[in-house]
Amino acid sequence: MYPNLFYALIVAVLAGTAIGLGRWISAPVVEQTATSPESVLRSDRRALFLTVGTVAVGAAAAMVGTLWALDSWNTGLWLLPAVVLVSAVVLVSTVVVVLFGSGAPWLSYTITRLWLALWGQLPWRLSRFLRRAHTAGVLRQAGSAYQFRHEMLRAYLADHGPPTRRCGLIVQPSDPTRRYPGRRWSWWRRLAGIGIAVSLLPLTTGFIVPNPLRASSSWMSTGWMFSVAFSIDGTLASGSADGTVRLWDANTDRPLRTISANPMIGNAFGVALSQDGSMLAAAPRDQGIVRLWDPATGNLRRTLAADSDTEDFVSLAFSPDGLTLAAAGQGAVVWLWDPATGQLRRTLTAGTSWVSSLAFSPNGSILASASDDRIVRLWDPATGQLRRTFTSGADWLDSLAFSPNGSTLAGIDDDGVARLWDPATGQLRRTLTADGGITSLAFSPDGSTLATGEGDGHVRLRDSASGRPRYTFIADTGSVDSVAFNPNESTLASAGDDRVIRLWNVAMLERRQP
Repeated sequence: MYPNLFYALIVAVLAGTAIGLGRWISAPVVEQTATSPESVLRSDRRALFLTVGTVAVGAAAAMVGTLWALDSWNTGLWLLPAVVLVSAVVLVSTVVVVLFGSGAPWLSYTITRLWLALWGQLPWRLSRFLRRAHTAGVLRQAGSAYQFRHEMLRAYLADHGPPTRRCGLIVQPSDPTRRYPGRRWSWWRRLAGIGIAVSLLPLTTGFIVPNPLRASSSWMSTGWMFSVAFSIDGTLASGSADGTVRLWDANTDRPLRTISANPMIGNAFGVALSQDGSMLAAAPRDQGIVRLWDPATGNLRRTLAADSDTEDFVSLAFSPDGLTLAAAGQGAVVWLWDPATGQLRRTLTAGTSWVSSLAFSPNGSILASASDDRIVRLWDPATGQLRRTFTSGADWLDSLAFSPNGSTLAGIDDDGVARLWDPATGQLRRTLTADGGITSLAFSPDGSTLATGEGDGHVRLRDSASGRPRYTFIADTGSVDSVAFNPNESTLASAGDDRVIRLWNVAMLERRQP
């Protein structure tokens, strides 16, 4: 059966049931078949509760179906709390409207009785009072109604009492223009129900959790974005396939400036931003050079060139103190420069052909490099000494990253599998996979969360110790090629094929996890 037809059938059954029950409870009771006024009230109350219950179950089923659809489609998961709250308000409003708009005599009788009892005009236990009056001979029972036995008493009350008819008590009005609570209750009941239902709806705007996504149309590029990086002051740099590097102020969500990294070829392949935000490095493809800019002014400071015609830099990394810039690529050599002076400090031979990725440890004492010879090398950048090597298990390893405490080194192989090692021993701790393949990763500033971008547009927030996913959301219409955490707050930046940078409030997302 087609899903849409199935849902339509369910809605039709629920709606038909609710309408049928509504007509059932609004039908007048045949007084000749009623045994007592109490039985009429009980029957009406049972029908009302059954109708309200059916409507509530139907609305709850629709809400659960909506949540199930969002979860099964794996899209818009950050909307789930808002959907739950809005659905709950709609459910309560629906019940209130059905309850007060049903025209059920029991509800009118109960509210009127309580109101008059509150003002001392009726006893609190009216049914018991009427039964005692009937036993004492003051009232007589005619089917479902109590009536006064004496004609003179009935005539007197008809002239001076409330001209209304309520369940269990029938009085003929003699002055229908007189205004009594019983006569006003019919339209007040419906007005009150509608007012309560409408007044509940604005509450949704006050209690919906704010959107964790912070993005705007200005955070876009004309080419796919392959790199994003934060500095401590909240500056965000992005590298794009259109040959530009864009700088953004993540605190105000506004673009700062655009720098053309390679106007001739149009592809800035490697991009790095120093942690203090004082220097930006970008490597135009197929030129063997690195350009250094001042992010505050956009001025070019200097150009660093390799003394090799075959060099093609694909990976750049600043040391945490900003005193060393590492660059590597096709030449199987890691180049270490002093970015302040442009002096080449040393070169490190790492493999036979390509060095695919570089990463400094948090304290800057280790530089990790991954090569196409399936070897991960750990260097002392101060001396150039090779400390340790271990097998990566992949021909190409990308997105090397240390955890904030330096106890874990992560990377992504060419099959889209994330591998996590102990850098002290080189032992592989675990591997992480995803249906769309993992394309990027980043550790949170406190090290408790590992964010992984995936080829199908998802971002997963994982427990860094176990690798277990905590929260999953859609972050791109294509592949998420880069993710980065703001060092000073729980903001995650994502970028990829759809050319839009999105900022996510990770703390808000993790508070919503089950």
